[in-house]
Amino acid sequence: MEGIYYIVYVSAAAKPMSEAELDQFLVDIRRRNKKLGVTGMLLYNRGNFIQVIEGKEEKIKQLFNDISRDERHNTIVKILEGHAEERLFPDWSMGFHRISNKQSSRIKGFTNFMNDELSMEQLMGSSAEIMEILNRFKRHT
Repeated sequence: MEGIYYIVYVSAAAKPMSEAELDQFLVDIRRRNKKLGVTGMLLYNRGNFIQVIEGKEEKIKQLFNDISRDERHNTIVKILEGHAEERLFPDWSMGFHRISNKQSSRIKGFTNFMNDELSMEQLMGSSAEIMEILNRFKRHT
């Protein structure tokens, strides 16, 4: 199928990242994504990530494989993948938002993903909530 392919995943940083490391990480991601024609959104809180990547299917699948081998991530869980008629984040090589605990407490469902230890079953059954969180940040950034 032609069109846009996307993957949404959650992961944990292998080690705590300083502000400088996180900023450089984002520079690297944006540079790579621009080269690959990939767009998306990355949310970060206390060492945890929620990310959506979107683009051509073969590029997204290869990128996810590369991310899965990246030593800066561990416990990567693919939540959702599929085809879409258009990009959710067409203007962002990688939109990014660092979320404070104060912010996360005001977003329905957010604290579960970014602050609590969740089982694989809970994560896999939470795709609608994760997409709502991503779309909420898209609308307000």
